[in-house]
Amino acid sequence: MKNAVLRITGMLSFLAGIVLFIQLSLTGFVIANDVSNLGDFLGLLLVLVGIVLVGMAKTPDLVERTDSGMRVVTTNHFLRQIKRFPIEPINEAVKKIGTGKGSEEKLRKNRGYAVAVGGGKRIRFYRSGNEVQLDSYLTQHEYQQL
Repeated sequence: MKNAVLRITGMLSFLAGIVLFIQLSLTGFVIANDVSNLGDFLGLLLVLVGIVLVGMAKTPDLVERTDSGMRVVTTNHFLRQIKRFPIEPINEAVKKIGTGKGSEEKLRKNRGYAVAVGGGKRIRFYRSGNEVQLDSYLTQHEYQQL
């Protein structure tokens, strides 16, 4: 939630700064030479604040290893699916892979494994030696179909 607020605030600030520049019809190098005007300064300030806020709104990183020492590899599909969800419970579930905790189970028809995240959600993954590939983030409805 915090990242979304930072990202939206940053974009609005950046756009307001750009609109202020366009309204004052300043472009290019003129901005750097003449910032004595209050409108110019405010526009430049809004653009800089917008860039900083959007830069601060990065997504937290996933863990790189489980508690059992297995290396974690993610797929692009998995990363797209988890963008809307808080990262902390996902990290906690990933750490439990291979430790016997977290309701880890083998899925039917050789579809890999799943570990519980909480709230009926699960992470589907595949094991290969000392490596775990996180494949998808499943809601309760999607999980019941496997």
